[in-house]
Amino acid sequence: MKAFIDEAGSNAVRDLLSAPDLIAVTSRLSHVECRAAFARLRRNNQITKRQEDSLIQEFDRRWNDLVVADIVESLVSHASDIVRVRNLRAADAIHLASALALRQETDVEAQFACWDRRLWEAAKTVGFSLIPTNM
Repeated sequence: MKAFIDEAGSNAVRDLLSAPDLIAVTSRLSHVECRAAFARLRRNNQITKRQEDSLIQEFDRRWNDLVVADIVESLVSHASDIVRVRNLRAADAIHLASALALRQETDVEAQFACWDRRLWEAAKTVGFSLIPTNM
């Protein structure tokens, strides 16, 4: 969302996504979340339908540049365990479980980027380096 709509953290996200050696990974859930955010902006008369359509086109084009973590049964199970021990919403638990699964499956040093305090704290607790570095 931050790559498309100006809000806190947008410049940092745009800089990250333009880094030449970056492999950007997201949960498949992000697709629905971004499209829902665009629709909410339109419903709240913050953008026009034409602007929403343009955002959707750009988003769908750039979605192909991402590595997408699918929401599989093992990930849902892990996210369900996460919500028992962390103060997270269901969607945020899926994002954290996705990042943890990626970290477990690869040897790549992963950074976790988010601007939600509860999710940021949970990612910090499980040892991710974070963007932003403090909140």
